[in-house]
Amino acid sequence: TPDDDFHHTIDSTVDGKINALTPYHPKRVLPRELAAIIRKSTLLSRKNRYKNVKEMSDEIRRYLKGEAVLAEPDTPIQKLQRWISQNKEKTLVLILSITLLSGSLIAWSIYKRHTDNLLSQQREAKQTQFSNLMRNKSQEINTQLLDMASLTKEYAAGIEQVMGSQPSQTVPVYTFAMAQNSQHPPDASTSKLYHSSVSLNHFVFKTAKGTPQDKVAPLMQKIAPYAPFLKRLFLLSHGDPYLKADSEQAQDLILNQGILAADTYAGFEAGFGFTYPMSITNPNYDPRKRPWYQVAKGTKGVQWGQPYLDSAGLGWVIPSTKALYDVNDTFKGVVGIDIKLPFVSETIKIAKPYIKDVYLLNPKGEILVQGSAKAKSYQSGDLVNTLEKLTLFPQSDVVKAIQSKVPSGYLRSKGPNPTVYSYQYLSATQWYYLVEADAQKLFAKQ
Repeated sequence: TPDDDFHHTIDSTVDGKINALTPYHPKRVLPRELAAIIRKSTLLSRKNRYKNVKEMSDEIRRYLKGEAVLAEPDTPIQKLQRWISQNKEKTLVLILSITLLSGSLIAWSIYKRHTDNLLSQQREAKQTQFSNLMRNKSQEINTQLLDMASLTKEYAAGIEQVMGSQPSQTVPVYTFAMAQNSQHPPDASTSKLYHSSVSLNHFVFKTAKGTPQDKVAPLMQKIAPYAPFLKRLFLLSHGDPYLKADSEQAQDLILNQGILAADTYAGFEAGFGFTYPMSITNPNYDPRKRPWYQVAKGTKGVQWGQPYLDSAGLGWVIPSTKALYDVNDTFKGVVGIDIKLPFVSETIKIAKPYIKDVYLLNPKGEILVQGSAKAKSYQSGDLVNTLEKLTLFPQSDVVKAIQSKVPSGYLRSKGPNPTVYSYQYLSATQWYYLVEADAQKLFAKQ
């Protein structure tokens, strides 16, 4: 009834209850801000309502202008939405700017990724090229060393064979003492390369001090006929084509032009020895004290020694040696073939602008040969029986890898000027071939 509705309204008003705010038009939505104004203006507590009409009218004006009302402040998202609705042109410009910037960033990202991939591919290609170059060079070096080791074995087998034969009664034996009295082999001649009398068809034996000549004479007579065969072996050290040279050409090659083998030699436990093709000139020479003899004594197989100073004035050489045994497997001596150190240094070099240096290292990581190093020089005939102390390679990671018998590797140092180290095991000598390269030059952008 009308009275009931009246009393219900009075009771609701007293209790501060407000009917739901429902627009007259069912499809219209009451704005959030306007609803907030209505709620605040009808609150039960007077102090919570607007203080006066002006404050309420200012609130309504803010609503009509599209501004945030004090009755219900905007959240951050609502603030953004309001700013967008009030600044449509600026919003459009901002969206376009963001779109262009995003597009540019995406394009730059794609370009950068493509460039990085391209640089990575170029880097991998250069590293592969460098590794292949290193591997091919090490195989070339190893092949030459294997060839020299094979010649050393052949040389040892030949000497062992003649040691077991009967003494020759037809081939004359020439000795150091005879040479001192100007009794030289008939083919003895001078040489541009060797600093002593040179014979290609005869050995000139040198007996160590304290060794009776008559005690070793029978063994000298057994070995003397082998000299012409050693000439063939000497020529073969530089390749098959040299074997086709006639007698005069062969003599000129050995005496004046020089071949891979600097010289050959033999030392016997009985107390004598010889060098070929030149003669021993130092009266104190004892083959048993020479570094090459000490390296091979009592061993089996070919032994490669560290560089040592040749006694005939050929400079620094690397020996390939092998111990001699009789039919009872008793040690009898050592034979060897020397390679000139400068030849080895040139052989291991690589002519590339990014190569800093090349090395041969022993299994301890010590430097045997350094491509850029200049060896000390001595006068002809100097007799140095001691080996020089070797220097450990300065890069500790390389040394650790070699001492751990890692067959090959690739390391790069840190810092502003990085260096690349690539090393390869040489089976012929149990040494390592090491190449040191400038990383910046190696991987320079093209």
